[in-house]
Amino acid sequence: RIKPSCIGLEDFMTLHACGEHAARSLVQRPRRRPVLALLPVAVVLLGVALGLCWLLTQGLGRDGRETYKWASWHYSAAARFDSTAGTWATDYALAGVTGGLAVVLGRSAPPSALRSRVLLLLGLYSGSTLIGGLAHELSGRVAGSDAGGLPATLNTAIFRIAWTLVVSATLAGGTAMWLIGSELLRLHSSMGSHSKQQNYHGVLRLLSPLPDQACIAWAVALCSIACFGGFSFQRPACDIFVAGASQALPSFYLQLALLPWSQ
Repeated sequence: RIKPSCIGLEDFMTLHACGEHAARSLVQRPRRRPVLALLPVAVVLLGVALGLCWLLTQGLGRDGRETYKWASWHYSAAARFDSTAGTWATDYALAGVTGGLAVVLGRSAPPSALRSRVLLLLGLYSGSTLIGGLAHELSGRVAGSDAGGLPATLNTAIFRIAWTLVVSATLAGGTAMWLIGSELLRLHSSMGSHSKQQNYHGVLRLLSPLPDQACIAWAVALCSIACFGGFSFQRPACDIFVAGASQALPSFYLQLALLPWSQ
């Protein structure tokens, strides 16, 4: 019997070289909860996530309300979008780092569901920052020095498509976190170990692996809102802050799922 507390996460991913199916067949897999039974929970969590998005941006004072002015893809003269080199260069650097990590992981770790989900998260980060960097750089070149040129540039179809992809990829990052956390919980359960880390037992009993369909539905719901302008503000950078706030719950879920693997 393999104990999660005795091996690291990278070591466990290496064990999958002999085949993920064979590794999981060592112990009977726990019964999954029906997807429909988790639907009310998913709806509540989605409502809480949207509430956090509002609270962390507009709900804490006047400054937030003045900064986060809804645009719904219709930008006015009040629109602001940073096109300085420091901004888009940072985006390109982040795209390179996360893309490089994805390549290293893809080459070093054997195929498994866990590897695929981590690659998904890294790919979303790399793609969103790459497209975001292009949007920042090219919008500045198109708009030029004319102050009136920026709203016209932001109101083009190409910017809307590009920025929808950036915001949607950021929102979908939460789904990747749900998927990673769920897979970690499944692996921990399938290994059937009575870990020495008994202080984590109570926490883990409160967590349940989420069905993949529920995780995907989370992304579909949030990205649909983004496509129709629900996360669109006069300062497009605010779109990303709101989208990032939606990752709060998935981040906590993933951190809790990682607890058994911390030693």
